[in-house]
Amino acid sequence: MRKLAPLLALLFSASSWAVSEVDILSDLNGRYGTVGYHERVSAAVAAIVARRPQLVIAAGDLIAAQRRPPLSAEHLARMWQAFDDTVFGPLEKAGIPLVVSAGNHDASAFAGFEGDRTAFAHYWQSKPPPMALLPGSNYPWYFAGKVGSRLVVSLYVTVQGELPGEQKQFLSTLLDTLDSGVSEVYLVGHLPLHDLAKGREGDSLDDPALEKLLAKLTVPVWYVSGHHHVFYLGRDGDGELLHLAAPPLGGNRRTWLATDSHSPFGFIAVDNARCVSLHSPPAFGPVAPRGIPSRIGSQTLASDRVATSSGGHCQ
Repeated sequence: MRKLAPLLALLFSASSWAVSEVDILSDLNGRYGTVGYHERVSAAVAAIVARRPQLVIAAGDLIAAQRRPPLSAEHLARMWQAFDDTVFGPLEKAGIPLVVSAGNHDASAFAGFEGDRTAFAHYWQSKPPPMALLPGSNYPWYFAGKVGSRLVVSLYVTVQGELPGEQKQFLSTLLDTLDSGVSEVYLVGHLPLHDLAKGREGDSLDDPALEKLLAKLTVPVWYVSGHHHVFYLGRDGDGELLHLAAPPLGGNRRTWLATDSHSPFGFIAVDNARCVSLHSPPAFGPVAPRGIPSRIGSQTLASDRVATSSGGHCQ
């Protein structure tokens, strides 16, 4: 991998792709209790560093906790140190800001995982957020700030069902006082808005009140999620809300609902024209997604925003 990283940097620096504003990764974890990472994760981080995006978003499952019996504090500390060495450290060294949302394998809100939550809080409280936090933020659980003209909101979403009341109130207050200078909103939560993958049915927010709240906005809104291990860019209706589900980098791939096709591994890039491209191993260049369904439940694939060629450009 050390030999591969400089080659990736050369390939990406020589590319003619559109400038990446936001790169998105999710579900980096391996099997329960695993300390290290699959080589895909290191290769993806090297590719992202070479691309120099303005912002990286990680939509949860950064380590492989949530094991029963619970992992020891020492074991969890080693897992977070591995994350620091593999992901956070290289991005920080490159000066690339990282915003994360807790996943169920990082800090599950279910009973019995108090140690996981303590370790998550300990690690992230030692890492100052890459933006000035807005009033009402409860870092590192839920928080918001501006990165350039972009409002970024991270939510604590590890349990299926409606968004907890205090977070919904935080979000409502935030959006009611939205700065006129905000050009778009990135809302990050580990669980998706709706079911997307086989084997994950019912494991989503499914919160009509939240979607109604977001639908009021007149600027583009991206709801970024992980957990279902599939790539999808869904549009529900004609509003500005787009549901951007990130594929996995670690763990396993899943199949989209109503298909027998597996989503690929990889990360997502959103360029300055708001075109979304999928970047898959081994080289992590943009690839055309294959087998992706045109519709999943109430969501229609926003095909006009998805790059359908290896050049990484939208139609």
